[in-house]
Amino acid sequence: DALFLRCLGRPAKAAERERLLQYRAGQRARFDVEKDAAGRFFGFSVEGVPQDEAAAWAGVASVVLNLDEFVTRE
Repeated sequence: DALFLRCLGRPAKAAERERLLQYRAGQRARFDVEKDAAGRFFGFSVEGVPQDEAAAWAGVASVVLNLDEFVTRE
């Protein structure tokens, strides 16, 4: 919700929230299988946050930042 408010100036719709949480879960599953994938995708550490969790949320942020609604002001 905070990501949507900061990037798009509005709260996420329920369907949007659900899709992003599904995406995050898929990323976490991928990082569980490919142990070094999280570090390759997101090469930073966040204090108190496991690397795979930080990388999964970085992926979610990337999706939101690439939405047409973020990139284009109409």
